[in-house]
Amino acid sequence: TAALIASLPSAPTNVVATAGNAQASVAFDVPANGGSVLLDYTVTASPGGLTATGSASPIVVTGLTNGTVYTFTVTASNSLGNSAESSVSNSVTPSIGTSVANVMDKNTTVSLIDNTLIINHNSTFACNYSVKLRSINGQVIQTNKFSMNAGNNTVKLNTDNLATGIYLVEMKDGINAPVSKKIIKN
Repeated sequence: TAALIASLPSAPTNVVATAGNAQASVAFDVPANGGSVLLDYTVTASPGGLTATGSASPIVVTGLTNGTVYTFTVTASNSLGNSAESSVSNSVTPSIGTSVANVMDKNTTVSLIDNTLIINHNSTFACNYSVKLRSINGQVIQTNKFSMNAGNNTVKLNTDNLATGIYLVEMKDGINAPVSKKIIKN
């Protein structure tokens, strides 16, 4: 029998940054592990070189300066060491802004009526939003993008293809970290 020889992991791919208030959430796809269990991931901000380490995507980098444009790279590590750096992420500019967490918690209702997911959102600003429907274990089932105006907005999504269960509705704009609400399909 041939012995398996482990190597360094591949670099993470599809690195996407989302800015928040003095921070950024950096999501990425998990790379090949090189035949050895992946231990963690390190995100590095440019400029400044601030880093954050975590065991899964996304990873939040804190301590960023609002108004400064940042990009990010990610490395993966296994027992043999670190991967090469990923390709550079999109650029983002952290700002105080209005957090989707605050807006969604205070101004959004989510309901499921007759296999239609209805999101009523009273937005304080016009913005592009993405809405992801996730299984309770985090798997993305459906992704939709919408432009919302300041004021009342209603989004309707068909859920005929969903099995009975618990789901998370994740909503985010292009600036802040996502916020989730739970729905139950009977």
